[in-house]
Amino acid sequence: MTSTARQNVRGNNGPDRRDLPNYKKFGAIDWVEFDALKYVTEFILNEIGPEHNDINNAEAYQIAQGCPLKTYFPPTYRQVLLQQPLTHGAEEEDYRAVVRFPKDAGLKIFSILRQFGLRDFYRARLAILPPGAVLDWHIDTNTSVSCRVQIPIIGDCRWEIKRNNEIEQQFLRPSEIWFTNTGYAHRVKNIHHTEDRVCLVIGCHYDAIKKWFE
Repeated sequence: MTSTARQNVRGNNGPDRRDLPNYKKFGAIDWVEFDALKYVTEFILNEIGPEHNDINNAEAYQIAQGCPLKTYFPPTYRQVLLQQPLTHGAEEEDYRAVVRFPKDAGLKIFSILRQFGLRDFYRARLAILPPGAVLDWHIDTNTSVSCRVQIPIIGDCRWEIKRNNEIEQQFLRPSEIWFTNTGYAHRVKNIHHTEDRVCLVIGCHYDAIKKWFE
């Protein structure tokens, strides 16, 4: 997924990857709300079971229509899609309508995110990385197309981004809210040996997060 074609993709939804930092911490969710977020996340994972994996969900990931995404990832890596993709600028009624199972739990997660000021995102998912596993070097898309916000829920992890042949490392901790510049090659490691790392990954356009850069 680190092809030159993916690196060179340009869009009109925000600044180019070169104009944004590798990382930016937006803040952290209040611990009372974070406890609720963690509880709901664990409820969802228990409800759907350990076999559920949306990696090859072609309805949600257009790229999955042409290639089996799961082959790029560790065999035990999973993603749980909480929300079907939305058109940029969708109204809240549309946003509520596409929340996936369990619906009430999904809405609770989005309610907590809105309290922090995160809204108008088009896809939210849980990324589950097993103990000691590495999600190896890859590029998602240029920030001018879409951006990523990461909120670790269970376990922290080590992120590395390679830019201009230099690697910058950052540790993301539970409750913290981070922008990560996934327009550059990056990899993620679960540094724990006994527990899954569960991270809430939000796809959005730059407009949804630009206030934290101003």
